[in-house]
Amino acid sequence: MIVRDAAHPQQQEAGPTAAFESARIATTKQEREAVYRLRYEVLISELDKGYLPSVDHAHQRVCDPQDEDGSVTIFYTGTPDAVTGSVRVQVWQPGEIPAEIYRRFSLQLFPGIEDLQVAEVARLVVRPRVRGQLVVPSLALAIFRHMLEGRGVLVGFAYCAPGLVRAFQGLGFRPYAGDVIPDEDGIRLPMIVLPADAAYFRRVGSPVASEVSRYFADHPDERARVQPILDALRMTTPHYQLDPTRVWRELQQRFIAGGSERPALLQGLDDEEIRELGAKGLTMDVPAGHPVMRQGLVEKELFLVLEGTFEGRSDGRRIAVMGEGDVFGEVSLFHDTGRRLFTVSALTPGRVLVLRRSFIEDLMSARPALASRLLFNLARILAARVTSTLRGDGSDQSV
Repeated sequence: MIVRDAAHPQQQEAGPTAAFESARIATTKQEREAVYRLRYEVLISELDKGYLPSVDHAHQRVCDPQDEDGSVTIFYTGTPDAVTGSVRVQVWQPGEIPAEIYRRFSLQLFPGIEDLQVAEVARLVVRPRVRGQLVVPSLALAIFRHMLEGRGVLVGFAYCAPGLVRAFQGLGFRPYAGDVIPDEDGIRLPMIVLPADAAYFRRVGSPVASEVSRYFADHPDERARVQPILDALRMTTPHYQLDPTRVWRELQQRFIAGGSERPALLQGLDDEEIRELGAKGLTMDVPAGHPVMRQGLVEKELFLVLEGTFEGRSDGRRIAVMGEGDVFGEVSLFHDTGRRLFTVSALTPGRVLVLRRSFIEDLMSARPALASRLLFNLARILAARVTSTLRGDGSDQSV
């Protein structure tokens, strides 16, 4: 299952799936046009992705060529007059996975993938006023039922922005060792979903865990078809890390062991507080030459450099070079629009800690003292960069 341009999916607590919204199939022209207009509202009006090749500004719609393909199913929640969310699903038969998809998602890692059906899911969008409700779980339930019932689609892939990985994990997706994906939006991270591994769905608290458990209780032999893929997952290491214990271990080795000076973001934090901070984020590799964030986009992740050298540019002009312990993305973190002022790319192979804006909001409720120290540290970083700008040395600009 490949998720493209997913806009603000959110992990949420949910009761029995019977309480979910009904997800309908967009079969009529009216329904599909309503979906295309919702995409425009989210992707263009909110996230400012006006560079998308499929955008129609005159009619305020986003419609891709594959939307009209007979093998595609578009689900939506709400009504044709008030669509609240939508997602697109396409199923490939065994041996029909396009070469570009095979390459992009490093499918050579999975033995026997050519003999399985694979689903592609694209254009997951949710209307702003209903985020945090049951729209995403309802669409997820429709997706998994579509995959399993009558089709037997047992494996899928996803990619999403680093800040949304934990939300996707909460639906049942998981990391794997595929290469990170350069996208027009920056780095995107690949994920795999295997409904047959119902224990994983339960472990991450997926809202559809009971649904997949029931399906495979009635179809026990189908799990064997994906066992080679499950075995391959256990033998590889992803290029990004979600496990809080491993994230903490990496932060400890880089910034705590040996008594080295802690980076500005972590000044005044004790070990347990740094551990707690790491549990809110993820670490990821960034190949040399790849952008992590792009000027003009609306995103609110904060990045702490763990390894490598990164360059910030604005309108093509270099404005900063950053190394281990430096932070970037802090301006968008605080700005109401979340619009990126700079493009930041890796000059060398690098690794970063990624923290989504919500991590500070969560800490302000649960750990106000820790949140206060982090905000103070970010304010000091911004102040140092403003001072550097006024001096005109260009050594430490805000990005």
